[in-house]
Amino acid sequence: MKIETEHSIGDPVWYVIWKDRETPFLSESICPLCDGGGHLQTVKGRYAVACPKCEGSGTYHAINKVAVAKQTEVTGIVVRLGSEVHYGDEKEPEAREVYYDTAKPYVLGGAGLYWSKEEAEQEAERRNKEVG
Repeated sequence: MKIETEHSIGDPVWYVIWKDRETPFLSESICPLCDGGGHLQTVKGRYAVACPKCEGSGTYHAINKVAVAKQTEVTGIVVRLGSEVHYGDEKEPEAREVYYDTAKPYVLGGAGLYWSKEEAEQEAERRNKEVG
């Protein structure tokens, strides 16, 4: 039986990790949403609600990490096979799931792997905007 996979052992792949910033931010910064007041006024100014960004403190801890794309390579491929049996006629086993192992143990199984550098950089940029 011959099973074809999209990628082969030795193919380059990319993954996204959190890395310490080279120039860390100050540990506390004034909250840009409430300007350090800790509260936001409601529409008519009758009530004040705690700021959702700083949770009412007026300051927040800046993230001192940044998401970056790193390269590794496929070191192994695991294929989970399955076959269907209908009324006693067994079909040829077919690939149900394909997992790609890499040289980096924390990205085993292919979860979080990107097959082009551009895809990985876009994901890193998206993560950095989320914590931004």
